[in-house]
Amino acid sequence: MIGYFGTYVVDEAAMTIAQHLESSTFPGWVGYDRLGKIDLLTDDEAHLSGGLVHDPVNGDIYPRAHYKRVT
Repeated sequence: MIGYFGTYVVDEAAMTIAQHLESSTFPGWVGYDRLGKIDLLTDDEAHLSGGLVHDPVNGDIYPRAHYKRVT
């Protein structure tokens, strides 16, 4: 599991999300800018996939995140 926070900009037309990570539990992502693909975007859900990350411990990974609105 990786935790991070920062700012982001969504481009609905291009189905992308640009994230600037202020800090992260993964040291290689502190201050990092990531561009991800939006695989699904509804009023209640977002499914995101990121580009390849080279992790020296776990090898190459493709990060994915699923967000769901809780009411």
